[in-house]
Amino acid sequence: MSAHDGSKRKGRTILSFFGPSAQKKSKSNDEIGLDESEKSTPVEDVFLSPPETSQSSKTTVHDSTSTSQEREDDIGGEPSFAGMQTSRYVRHFQDKWLRDFKWLQYEASKNAMTCKVCIKHNKQNTMTKANANFRTSTLTRHAECNDHKAAMMSDSMISDFQKAVKNVHTEKENSLLVAIRVVFWLAKEDIAINKYDSLLNLLEQLECPHVTGLRTGKNVTYASNKAACEMLESLATVIRKGLDNRLLKSPFVSVLCDETTDIGIKKKLVVYSRILNPDSFKPSTHFLCNLEVKSGTGKAIHEELSGVIKEKQLPPTKIMGLGTDGATVMTGKGQGVTGYMLRENPMMLNYHCIAHRLALVTSQAADEVSYLVEYQRIMTGIFYFFKASSIVQQD
Repeated sequence: MSAHDGSKRKGRTILSFFGPSAQKKSKSNDEIGLDESEKSTPVEDVFLSPPETSQSSKTTVHDSTSTSQEREDDIGGEPSFAGMQTSRYVRHFQDKWLRDFKWLQYEASKNAMTCKVCIKHNKQNTMTKANANFRTSTLTRHAECNDHKAAMMSDSMISDFQKAVKNVHTEKENSLLVAIRVVFWLAKEDIAINKYDSLLNLLEQLECPHVTGLRTGKNVTYASNKAACEMLESLATVIRKGLDNRLLKSPFVSVLCDETTDIGIKKKLVVYSRILNPDSFKPSTHFLCNLEVKSGTGKAIHEELSGVIKEKQLPPTKIMGLGTDGATVMTGKGQGVTGYMLRENPMMLNYHCIAHRLALVTSQAADEVSYLVEYQRIMTGIFYFFKASSIVQQD
């Protein structure tokens, strides 16, 4: 090879390498007078520069290993890992996921989603921390993972246990409510409390609901007379508490008391109160207590009555009325109950009970009218005639 051939070979360009067609194209560009920016792209740029994509043909770039489901989730999504950083779209959280996945919760401030069930049971996975990978496949994979299944099972077991405990408590509460109503009925009808067990047996034979729940075992039962006495005391406590509140709210209080004797020949003092509703100004009478007094003197009765007033936290100046019978021990201004009460509150008024006064009128006034005396004798004789003979009653 001559030096001339070598010089020719050294002077060849890349365009000459591709042949005359490339050279003709280059010349045609020069001939039509195109700008530098409008000229055809050099061959070097073809090999060294990446191809441009037109605005109308933008699409999401996926890995060759992406599944069809992942491609569908990419629409409107935002990549959260390196393999998807070439995506042209931004993912957003979809509200319908909250309906499809009940365990899902979305934090708008963090723009992330978490699993509230896994967080509740202290699980450690991708959904217990803020997760911004907004894809359906992310949620379905989490729903199938063992961590989430264990959390869901634990939550279901806790819910079932709570329901069972609630049902047991409800059944016990209904049974106790039946027992309390039975005790209240016995007390209201003035029936001995030792009939409580017998009445429950009758209700159980009649298959009344919730009665069998009172007999929980051999050693634990609410069907005994002892349990009935405790329930009766609880009822009395509730009633007394409500009455005490009404006594304190009443602007004034009147006390009604009378002596009596029980079946054991013990001296008793029955005490009632007459109060006023401050809202409606309607008066009402309420039973306070039945005390045992050691002596029938005015001083002893006053001491017992003062103890009741102090227990109810009533000041003596609030007691504006005292209703008693006509006995001197009650109405006496010196050593009677009225005298002791007046020394504590001079504004108090004593009233002779109208029922006692009416009884005295009917029994004493008729003694001075001969016609009424004869009438009473005849009626008394007729009564004892029929009372003493069962044969006469049948005839």
